[in-house]
Amino acid sequence: MSGLADIGVKIESGGFVADDALTGMADAVLREILQHLSALRDHGQTHVIDLASLPLTTADRRQLREALGEGEVRITIEASGPTDIHETAYAGVWWVEYQNLLGATAIEQVEITRVPAMLPSHDDDIAGAVSRLADAMEGKNPAD
Repeated sequence: MSGLADIGVKIESGGFVADDALTGMADAVLREILQHLSALRDHGQTHVIDLASLPLTTADRRQLREALGEGEVRITIEASGPTDIHETAYAGVWWVEYQNLLGATAIEQVEITRVPAMLPSHDDDIAGAVSRLADAMEGKNPAD
């Protein structure tokens, strides 16, 4: 070699994938969901897949949503920003999307469980409800 001009150069994309390209990640997530759904059925084990942590393109996410479909149950929670939880076409598989107060998606995940973790009432909330209902039955204003 006589200099830098003689060194071969290969240009790579650096792993960049167009946002509208299918990468196969949706199929991988579906296989993972099947594995965890079987564990829920056989052993009662629950699992959460954090979609934000995966290299899903917009096309992958759309393919995953279409493959899972829509079930019969949809829940909206309004607390520190809206949370949309819907059952997919597969019982025990829930799509959870939480938005912050600015409307940006803060959490997007698939929960494989009988009941999504956000739904059961917290013990502190139940204790507060007992106090408020008792006060209401005694004619006290709960805001006092």
